[in-house]
Order: sequence, then structure tokens, then C-alpha cells
Amino acid sequence: MDGWSLPHVEMGPKHGEVPTALPSGLRYVAEFISPTEEEEVLQAVNARAWLDNLIRGQQFFGLVYYQTTHDLVALQPEDKKLQEGRPLEELPSWLLPRLVQTGVFQEEEINQVAANRYTGTTGIAAHVEDPVSFGPNLATLSLLAPVQLTLSLATEVKNSRDRPGDGVDHGNWVKILLEPRSLLVLQGESRYAYRHGIRRSRLVQLRDGTELKRGPDYCRISLTFRHLLDTRRMLSTADETAAEKPLSESPEEKVASAKETTS
Repeated sequence: MDGWSLPHVEMGPKHGEVPTALPSGLRYVAEFISPTEEEEVLQAVNARAWLDNLIRGQQFFGLVYYQTTHDLVALQPEDKKLQEGRPLEELPSWLLPRLVQTGVFQEEEINQVAANRYTGTTGIAAHVEDPVSFGPNLATLSLLAPVQLTLSLATEVKNSRDRPGDGVDHGNWVKILLEPRSLLVLQGESRYAYRHGIRRSRLVQLRDGTELKRGPDYCRISLTFRHLLDTRRMLSTADETAAEKPLSESPEEKVASAKETTS
């Protein structure tokens, strides 16, 4: 595909032996869709109420699944009927074919599109997409406001109550600016060897050197395209032990929040 471009990048002070190198398999398109097409996608996504199982709003097109250690049948259902999210056909008809045209996915490979809504300083803890649950190709379309996605080696210390790290202390990280209407692809090393997450930083460093403040009116919506595997974790009602309310932050997210909300 023509149109791949270099993302705006902020490197940590100890990022690898080659400080300017990005993880292999990471690709980016700055304007994957037009502003008019962005509005069409937003209308489709917002046509139904957002789910509130997490601190972020969610929508599932195709199969329902979200990677979590919590026992929530709503997010990892075994029942075939519960696995059915919104039909993929409710997305604009041109969207999935355009993803296939990039060469990242093959025909019929995408069986889940997960939409997430980030407001204020909401983030997502650093993680590697579970290889037992998801295929080798990941792509994320960003809408509305920009944000920085932090990648760090999966072998580095991750944030915890006792050993804070993951881009705060070890310095071996890279931040990718995800601009509105952009597409980010993670394959190979960037998909399997690196964690990725969104910190709860108040400021977003933009391409022109200015900063955007994530205030109460901030809103970013992302659509992540994946192939969901039959080997994923699936729960029955008897497995569910979590309370039926929005999940609170994990200890890792609380540590990240305490360190990052001052930036």
C-alpha cells in the first residue's frame, strides 16, 4: 500500500542501542480516512449506547471479547449468543475493504472491531495483546482527539505497587502520536515483544511542538481491528465472580495515574 508515513515520535532516554529506531512491524498512516469519512464512522459507532463494563466506554462489532483477568462473562462469553456483538455490516461498507487493501489483513480475517471511548485522562494499562486470543495482525484507527501511545519492551519492569517502572524509571520507551483519522499497525516485534498502553498524562505532545491538554471535554475514540482466535479464554455464568459494576483501576493503573497526572 502507498501512503505509509512516519509517525511523530518521542523517545525515552534509554530507548535501545539505536535511539531513533522504531520496533519492527510498526507502521503508520497519518490520514487513513478523510474528515467526512471520520464523521460517517462516528455516526455508525454512536448509533447504539456504549457499554460500561470498564472505565472506558466500549462497543464490539463482530465477536465480543476483551482481554482481562477479571471474570466477566459480558467480556469473555462462552455462550455463542453472547459472543455476537453488533454486526460488522453496521460499520461503513468501505471501511473493512480499505483495511484489507493495506495488505495487513486478508479477506475475512477481521472478525472483531473493538471501539473504545477515552474521556478526560482515561488511559489503558500497558499490555501485550494475548497471543492465545488474538492473531498476529493488529490495526487501530484513531478518531477525534490525538493521544500518545507508549510502547516499552515486554521484558522491562511493569508498573506495580512495589516496583514502579514501564517508562517512568527505566527510560526505555517510545511514544507514538496517534493523530485523528490515523491508522497504526502492529505486527511482528512491535506486536509480540512490546507492551503498548495509554498513560493518564494531562498533556499530549503534538507534531508542531505544542501541547494539547486533556481536560473534561477531551474525547478520543479508537477502533481496533483484530482476528479473534478460538483458543481465547471463554467464561460461563458459573465462572463469573466479579461484581456487576464498572471495574475500578488496577494497582498498575493507579501507580501510573499517580505518576503521570502531574505531567
